Amino acid sequence: MSIQTAIATMDAKQQAILAVIPASMRAEMDYQGIRQSVAAAIRGNPRLGECSPESIYTSAMYISRLGLDIGGHEGQAFLVPFAGQCTPMIGVRGKEVLAYRSGAVDRIMSGVIRENDIFDHNLADGSLSHKLDLRNADRGKALGSWARVWMKGSPHPYLEIMTESDFEFIVEGIRAKNRGNLSGAYTNFPDEMRRNRVLSRCLKRIPKSKDKELSRVLYESHALEVGEAKPNAEGRADVIEAEIVPEVRLSYDDDEKTPGFAEAQVKAAAARQTSTEGSEHGPPTPPPSDDSGMP
Repeated sequence: MSIQTAIATMDAKQQAILAVIPASMRAEMDYQGIRQSVAAAIRGNPRLGECSPESIYTSAMYISRLGLDIGGHEGQAFLVPFAGQCTPMIGVRGKEVLAYRSGAVDRIMSGVIRENDIFDHNLADGSLSHKLDLRNADRGKALGSWARVWMKGSPHPYLEIMTESDFEFIVEGIRAKNRGNLSGAYTNFPDEMRRNRVLSRCLKRIPKSKDKELSRVLYESHALEVGEAKPNAEGRADVIEAEIVPEVRLSYDDDEKTPGFAEAQVKAAAARQTSTEGSEHGPPTPPPSDDSGMP
């Protein structure tokens, strides 16, 4: 597929794209900007050229309906080739923008902790400190990620911490669900995805806005990512309800309870246990989570 074919498909449905842009964002978004962003995304990722023009159109439609920018320096949302089709992915910045638009969130921060960073977490009072050692260019391997969200009118932020073990469970579960396939975002931008996943968990714990937009996007974004949904011509996601499997851990998200996920968790845990036998330190123990009941 050429860029011209994908753009021609979008041009034929220009009015439909314009119609889904939120009224509050129409002064900032226009069709030419969306068109140029899609063309730039295809030029920047040759694998998008293998996706159907219709899937590129519906993905652009989905992102436009959220009032987010595609690609570019803002990094709000992306067109990602996955299993032969274009999939819309909401980035960390996009989720932050949607949270701020809810009117209830005052401040958001997130980061990835690496072994050569300076950090500490106090389970008793919920405090977290994370600093970079600027004298050491090598930050080492990833140990975990964190997200903190301050609500308006409250000095006490919500804090979510995801260990690297938790992140690996999620990745292996997604891989198992999709016959070994994994979105290129996880291999090309792993730190972005670490922050994305922990931010989704944190945002799911906060009080939601009346229109439930953020809650719906968090649910849909994971469903789209793992192939349980696809964007439709109305700019929404048709979510295929997944069978719920028994939990094998005390803490992971509802939208991760999918076929193959639990089995992948057990296999990943066994593999890590084998790799750490005979070493001084075993695999990290995840901190307690309030969402034991989720991107």
